[in-house]
Amino acid sequence: MGRAGGSRRCSSATPLLTVKPDRLAKLGFTVSDLVSAVQAQSTVNPSGRVGAEPTPKGRQFTYTVRAQGRLLKPEEFGDVVLRLNQDGSTVRLRDVSRIELGALNYTQIGRYDGKPAIVIAVYQTPGSNALAVAKGVKSTIAQLKQRFPADVDYAVSLDTTLPITDGIREIIITLLETTLLVALVVFLFLQSWRATLIPLIAVPVSLVGTFMVFPMLGFSVNTLSLFGLVLAIGLVVDDAIVVVEAVERHIEDGLSPREATLAAMKEVTAPVVSVAVILAAVFIPMAFTSGITGRLNKQFALTIAVSVLFSAFNAVTLSPALSALLLRRRVESKGLLARFFGAFNRVFERLRDRYVGVSGMLIRKAAVGLALVAAFFALAFFAGRRVPPPPSGFEVAGGAPFAVGEWKSAAHRWSQSSAFR
Repeated sequence: MGRAGGSRRCSSATPLLTVKPDRLAKLGFTVSDLVSAVQAQSTVNPSGRVGAEPTPKGRQFTYTVRAQGRLLKPEEFGDVVLRLNQDGSTVRLRDVSRIELGALNYTQIGRYDGKPAIVIAVYQTPGSNALAVAKGVKSTIAQLKQRFPADVDYAVSLDTTLPITDGIREIIITLLETTLLVALVVFLFLQSWRATLIPLIAVPVSLVGTFMVFPMLGFSVNTLSLFGLVLAIGLVVDDAIVVVEAVERHIEDGLSPREATLAAMKEVTAPVVSVAVILAAVFIPMAFTSGITGRLNKQFALTIAVSVLFSAFNAVTLSPALSALLLRRRVESKGLLARFFGAFNRVFERLRDRYVGVSGMLIRKAAVGLALVAAFFALAFFAGRRVPPPPSGFEVAGGAPFAVGEWKSAAHRWSQSSAFR
């Protein structure tokens, strides 16, 4: 923490000397003589100790006595002796200068809302948590305010942690919204609260497991890691949904929940684990990118990779156990919700049949499929060439980018404009 500036109020121990050069020259003094005299006669002088050895038995404390030596008032500085003459007279500081109390620093001035103020800047030390530092400073200054004079108050004019706090708050809201949307989508397609509950339980377990790994990787909860978790929510439910769908299919075939779970895990364990490993293999190499881009991608990529691996672990441990406990054979339901699910299933099946039909046609007629792929590649190539290249050289706020060779001529034109006169 350091004082960045302040109002030019008088300091109780900083004299401002306005030297009278005619008298200074007549008496044969220099400015250095004045400074040396003030420094020699304005000091804190120890005068001994109370309770020092030898002391009576039972005395435990020793106190240092200091005599008043530091000058505080302009009159006291004026009494500083510069020279003793042979006739007994003295030359004092007030004889060669005008004395008033001044500020410690005249290179900076602090104002707040147009009023004199003292500016105190608090800097974060390397390795500390910015939010914890800001919270501690605000708590401390609130306690110190109780000891301020009645006409003194404080205000926080700049808090660089506010964007961090607001960003994290927005991402947490997005995290909750994403979880709610995932729950609605899962319930819309699984159409059973028992089946929906299993993927929703897997989501917080995977996220908590990811948070557990953060200290081992040297990560903190920031906007990058939380943004990675937002994207990971849509990935961590996939494995649990695969397990639930496989178990429900075997239950519909007549097996008990436990037997259906065992049969389903024999089928889906290898695909679930392989998909998780493939996703991790895609994201983990991004963490080894060098430079500032690598540092930004590291937390984002490893957050997703770790959450996906935890999701696969839950899919082969937690999700089968929950499936054996919660899933039951479905009973035909009636009511408004059942009619809605019936209409949704009919529309979805119609779209699925059309998609399967188009896919089958492209498989039978491979030339058509290859032609479409080639057309998309050509479109991407020619569209990419139309994107303008990034500007190089200098760029002026509010103006067009300038190449290096154009900078001097532009600067010359601006220097001749009225804005520089």
